[in-house]
Amino acid sequence: MYFVTICVQDRRCLFGDIAGSELRENAAGRSVSSWWQKIPDKYPYVALDDFVLMPNHLHGILHITEVVLGRSNRSPAG
Repeated sequence: MYFVTICVQDRRCLFGDIAGSELRENAAGRSVSSWWQKIPDKYPYVALDDFVLMPNHLHGILHITEVVLGRSNRSPAG
């Protein structure tokens, strides 16, 4: 399990703004959310858990299967 935080350069608010206590996503924010949801399509060994998008960063939890980690850590001859 991996906890991931990705920040926008210079902490610019590119993904939307806060209204009350919720994020109002703009087009860039909707794009980021959409691409996050597509991660398992590209990497089937990754499962998504919680995800939070903020105006200038995101937090997410990824689960990566042990089988793939075991294979990716082997030497080419092994």
